[in-house]
Amino acid sequence: MKNFNCLLMPNEKKDQGLMLTRRLCRFLISAGASAYVPEEVFPAMAQERALLYQPEERSKIDLIVPLGGDGTIIRAIFRFQELSEVPILGINLGDVGFLAEVEPEQAEKALSMVLEGHFATEERILLEGWTESGEAEPYHFTAMNDVWINRHMMASMIEMGVYINGHLIDTFMGDGMIICTPTGSTAYNLSAGGPIVAPSARNLVITPLCVHSLNVRSIVTSENDVIMICIGEGKNDRQYPSLISIDGKKNLWLRSGDRIVLRRSSRTVSIIKVTEHTFYQTLKKKLF
Repeated sequence: MKNFNCLLMPNEKKDQGLMLTRRLCRFLISAGASAYVPEEVFPAMAQERALLYQPEERSKIDLIVPLGGDGTIIRAIFRFQELSEVPILGINLGDVGFLAEVEPEQAEKALSMVLEGHFATEERILLEGWTESGEAEPYHFTAMNDVWINRHMMASMIEMGVYINGHLIDTFMGDGMIICTPTGSTAYNLSAGGPIVAPSARNLVITPLCVHSLNVRSIVTSENDVIMICIGEGKNDRQYPSLISIDGKKNLWLRSGDRIVLRRSSRTVSIIKVTEHTFYQTLKKKLF
């Protein structure tokens, strides 16, 4: 069995008392692997012989193991960007778990399979983009799931011009817009009536939110398309505040005249699969 160096990243709210993290740490050490943990849980895990992870040791890490839900995996991806080529095995302590497919009772078995090299990886694309404003420097961002443009609170509808590769597709008046990856197609996009896209696809999806029209559908773009959303004046030429939200975490204010440019990132994320369940079986189990 290969001496893997594993980085355990627990969600302390979901793994109460770090019980599962402790259990997996002991298992890894007994299997001849090393268990690293981030600094916030290191004091509690030192007695389990866990090691403190530091960015300068990134070359040592062979595996990232987030313990939580899909949100925990997304946080791990962007927190440890220096480990962008390291595969991820998610242990599901959440509710849905499309990314974190391993249940706690199967965690040791899944780790054994990975340590022995019996696993496959699934490459997931990321979305990258930036804001363009006449009053501020561009803000560059990357998202795993999606980017939302939303009206703020009870403000009126916002006007959004949608361009693909420089060509105007349409101008929408509504509550906002979702631009998502295939991974994010089962998140907010799904709730908004958008299409479900297989996670191995490389397309982006544009889904308008509550648009004041009878003729509106989602748009699935090509993998190399560049999307631009232009924020217009709003109803009756009045300027209403709106926000852009990146993976539901980072929020930025938008103003009339601002533009958001989005495209598929050249970076991908490797998600480990140790079960024979397909995406469609998981979809049926979780949503139907």
